[in-house]
Amino acid sequence: MESHIVVIIGVTVLLLALWIYAATTIFSSRGLTTGGKTAWALFSFVLPVIGPLAWLLYGKAAADRSAADWTGPRT
Repeated sequence: MESHIVVIIGVTVLLLALWIYAATTIFSSRGLTTGGKTAWALFSFVLPVIGPLAWLLYGKAAADRSAADWTGPRT
């Protein structure tokens, strides 16, 4: 019985670390608007396993591409 508790705690810690990492990269992303950051954060909060994985597999790469394409304000 004690081994199940250790596994549950381990999985919980890993999922929490994944969520924290995803949240910090969402909010530090330069390729997203405030609305985009809010949407990704809510998605990650509502679906705590799927949301961070979707961000890391799809959203982060798309935001990085968007930030690389941005040339600054037009004058």
